[in-house]
Amino acid sequence: MDRLRGELDCQNVTKIPLLYSKDIMTYNFHSLIHICDDARKFGPLHNISAFPFENYMRTLKRMIRTNSNQLSQVVNRIQEEAVILHADSTKGATLHVHGRKKWLSLGSFRISNETGNNCFKLKNGEICQILEVVDNCAIQCKYFIHPELMNHYPCDSALLSIFKVGRFSDNVFTIDLSDIVRKCILLPKAGEFVCIPMCQEIL
Repeated sequence: MDRLRGELDCQNVTKIPLLYSKDIMTYNFHSLIHICDDARKFGPLHNISAFPFENYMRTLKRMIRTNSNQLSQVVNRIQEEAVILHADSTKGATLHVHGRKKWLSLGSFRISNETGNNCFKLKNGEICQILEVVDNCAIQCKYFIHPELMNHYPCDSALLSIFKVGRFSDNVFTIDLSDIVRKCILLPKAGEFVCIPMCQEIL
């Protein structure tokens, strides 16, 4: 079967100039002759694909700003933009540091002080907004105080953990990553927010 595949590949490549034009014959077409041998020797083709490297060339080109010392420029940009990863084996979280910005990733969740990723429900029932990620475990935040029920809901919105929030505590609290239960979405409403927790628990 492998020999038959190889023969078919050779036939296809040799017929390309006849069906189309010699002008379109490139090294990529020639490589098709060896594709069966490569798959047999190295396994699935995506394991040996060079596309990720070729695609990254665009990123490297953006790092070059002048015509001189191009390699040094790339090295400097990579150092400036390097993301330092600190894996926390106990909780599975990863701390990312990019310049002065820090955030945690835990599975598909991102925990940071950026809008959209900064509101969470805690184990003690409090709803918090992240001010700063200190490290893998320590997170500084403020609590929303006096959350109100959504009166127009057909049931007690507390049963769904949906509240209207707007005022923060005066104190800044330091919480542990393990204190976080759910990520929440804040929807603007008349100068305040409707806080809706996501169904999936983080830990």
